[in-house]
Amino acid sequence: MDGRTLIWQLVVCLLVFIPPLAASINWIGLHRHWDSGIWNWTSLNTSRYTSNIKSTCWSAARQKLLTKEQVKICLQQPALMLSVWEAGQSGSQACRQAFANRRWNCSSVDFLPRKTPDLSRGTREQAWVYALASAALTRVVARGCSAGMLKQCACGTFPRHPPDGQFKWGGCGDDIKYAKQFAKTFTDAPLKRANRKADVTFSRASDESSYPNGQLDSSSTIQQWKQPHIISAINIHNNRVGRKVAEQSLHTQCKCHGVSGSCQIKTCWRSLPPIGEIANRMKTLYGLAVEVTPRRPNDMRRRSAVASGRLAVLTAIQHHHPQAPPVMMASTAVRDGGFSEHDLIYITKSPDFCRPDKKSGSLGTSGRTCNATLENSSGSCASLCCGRGYFKVFRQQVERCNCKYIWCCTVRCQTCRRQVEVHICK
Repeated sequence: MDGRTLIWQLVVCLLVFIPPLAASINWIGLHRHWDSGIWNWTSLNTSRYTSNIKSTCWSAARQKLLTKEQVKICLQQPALMLSVWEAGQSGSQACRQAFANRRWNCSSVDFLPRKTPDLSRGTREQAWVYALASAALTRVVARGCSAGMLKQCACGTFPRHPPDGQFKWGGCGDDIKYAKQFAKTFTDAPLKRANRKADVTFSRASDESSYPNGQLDSSSTIQQWKQPHIISAINIHNNRVGRKVAEQSLHTQCKCHGVSGSCQIKTCWRSLPPIGEIANRMKTLYGLAVEVTPRRPNDMRRRSAVASGRLAVLTAIQHHHPQAPPVMMASTAVRDGGFSEHDLIYITKSPDFCRPDKKSGSLGTSGRTCNATLENSSGSCASLCCGRGYFKVFRQQVERCNCKYIWCCTVRCQTCRRQVEVHICK
């Protein structure tokens, strides 16, 4: 046995003991540690292709960016790993943009593979990141299929309903079916290893009749069971929610055909919007996320539901985010089982993220830029600074000004400097 073979075996052994929950979402950080060209193997010859794939996949595993299950997928379907890289990049950017004006601003994803408590303890924020990552991966793969960049898939199927007479189905739509299946395999594989050991379902924590004296000690309930298995089942559910949101975001896109763009014939297909639009749709789910608490299943049907990754009976606290619109809260009814397949769920309450707290993963808001002209809304100093007040700082801003069009064909501008008042939380 040569030294290289021994090293690979040691790596495999180490990966077996890496907790799957600790690294299942770390692939989001691939773009921060690897250049995209590393994952594009189309230009390599056969011999270099095989060795490069193995080296790259296992190197990412040693950095804890991929789990053992994800390494297998990397080796079996290497052409899709560039899509995984792109999904991590676009998902991270969309997360930061969506929460740029919130106390929790999704900065935790920048620390991956080092996991902060807000992304590892089953919080509302973790639920949203998992769902968004799953949606981002679904979108990138589906778009790659329709663009002809992936040999494993092609154009999506046409909708079952016929066109209304003003257009005909054609073109190449995004293959959402294949994309959902791959995203499920890649994101759920590490979680199902832990979830198979689980012997727990979920129930509505606000169901006071289920607990003595109408009281529920959520922390003691969680400690009673093996928390990693509980969070594993929750993550699988939230991954599924993300894929569903991506699928529901499909919209009809059309192209006109005819003389001088007369649109005598209009061909339409189904395609996915930019990830930013999908993230905005999911922000509502973040505000309406449902808190759940575990309980042991008492029949074989519920046990099998847990083992397959489906959450059976649950208890849920209908804690709505304070910034959620009342009309949205009213439209979310208490359902049979506590929540629906469209709800994000979590098990650990989040802090207010006002002050730094290593135990909860809060970075605090001190030093964040806020808007003093807004009142009690996202990004306002009243909300972002948590009542601590803010500093006024004047900064010099450089911008183009006094632009003139010069025939033909340039635009000449001057450089202007002006003082800008900036508000920073104390």
